[in-house]
Amino acid sequence: QWKPYKVQQGTIQHVVGVPSIQQNLMKDGPQEVAFTVYEDFFHYEKGVYQHQWGGVAGGHAVKFIGWGVDAQSNLPYWIVALPLRIQKNPLSSPQDDPQELATIQ
Repeated sequence: QWKPYKVQQGTIQHVVGVPSIQQNLMKDGPQEVAFTVYEDFFHYEKGVYQHQWGGVAGGHAVKFIGWGVDAQSNLPYWIVALPLRIQKNPLSSPQDDPQELATIQ
């Protein structure tokens, strides 16, 4: 059963653009965000994820905790904490693992 959830006025921000997001991370700490998940994301294991193939599989919520630039490819990326472990089989039941980290370009 769904329960209503209220937030205090002024506690939600709409932040747009890489410099603004980075500034907000430094000022306010980790940020909850959502992104589009493509089929190839379920095969991601390590390194910087970049969409290569497959259609839209849905959406996913993560927490931005930082950013960087890959030394080998020079690609900028976000460091995120995944609220759930991503399973190779998207139909399997994910297990809670709040310590799981990923990098997404």
